[in-house]
Amino acid sequence: MDDGSFMAGFVPALSMEMEIAAPELSAPSPTPQDLACSIATLSADGYSAEEIGKALNIPMARVHRIARRKGIDLAGAAGRRRLRVELPAAHVERIAALAAVAKVTRAKMIERMIAAALEEDDSRVRRNLGKRALPKRRYTRRAKAPA
Repeated sequence: MDDGSFMAGFVPALSMEMEIAAPELSAPSPTPQDLACSIATLSADGYSAEEIGKALNIPMARVHRIARRKGIDLAGAAGRRRLRVELPAAHVERIAALAAVAKVTRAKMIERMIAAALEEDDSRVRRNLGKRALPKRRYTRRAKAPA
């Protein structure tokens, strides 16, 4: 019974118990409305388009596209956060005067002032701020003196 092939009489054993792989369940992809809501929330917290893309696991180009379509303002450079500060008019005038001398915007002058204040170590910044570096105490009424 030699038909000339080396494996002629060999029949591989087939197992009737085949394992069928379960279909991989993946989370449904978020809708553009969901993404727009998430992008708006993260952008309001100051995240850049790159950081938003990493957080939502989508390409940065898609973040830009959705933000443009929905009118969402994205933060500037990565790692920078927008802050809004209420200042008295006298402080704003002084900052405006300093900015005019330096020929920069008021925002740039405030950025420079904060950077200069924070270049030093924390203990020195706290010492320079004095009481302003301490948390405000809550007002508690004095106990009435016993009569």
